[in-house]
Amino acid sequence: MTALRRLVAGGVFLALVASGTTSPARAAVDPNDPNVVVRRITVPVQGSFSYRDDFGDPRGSGTHDGNDLMVAKGRPLLAAVDATVRRIFVDNGTASQGNMLVLRDSEGWEYWYIHINNDTPGTDDGLNPLEHAFAAGITVGAKVTAGQVVAYAGDSGNAESTGSHLHFEIHQPDGTAIDPYPSLRLAQGLRFGNRCAFDTNPAPTPAAASAPGYWLLGGDGGVFSFG
Repeated sequence: MTALRRLVAGGVFLALVASGTTSPARAAVDPNDPNVVVRRITVPVQGSFSYRDDFGDPRGSGTHDGNDLMVAKGRPLLAAVDATVRRIFVDNGTASQGNMLVLRDSEGWEYWYIHINNDTPGTDDGLNPLEHAFAAGITVGAKVTAGQVVAYAGDSGNAESTGSHLHFEIHQPDGTAIDPYPSLRLAQGLRFGNRCAFDTNPAPTPAAASAPGYWLLGGDGGVFSFG
């Protein structure tokens, strides 16, 4: 899918049209890099799917800002986190993203769902019945919980020629896209580098009897002391 570069002005998506030669692919995320950013998420697709780390792959004049999760059309898409529906874009027949949903969590991180279904079930008619694109109650400002059905997979926008899939992006509060691959792997309970689970650090509650320090337990089994 073509990488999305948008500005939001008055609630309207403006596609930035880039020119020039195709950008080179960015290096795949290093699983042993301690600075890799991981978000604690729920798998955003119900049931089985296939994907690879295609973040940064060349796409037209830009690069791929997410991972493509290949899944059958109509499969429920799930909220990756507890969040608020930030934006909804309805396929207008010309935008590359097709139907799109953006969730924002309490820390300002955003989760983008792109190429949401635009077909009547069992067809490829492009008539875009919205009840088969977005789940009931999904409107801007609505609150959702992790694992809740929010939309349905499809091939809207420029995915018509590539097959049904969810293009999934994670954006930092400053808008920068990060590679979702490590978060997706850990959400599935799969190993990523030396990690096999999300960190499970308890809230630090040092007691006077044990000095003003505390311990943190990492998802890789590491134990760290502070104070």
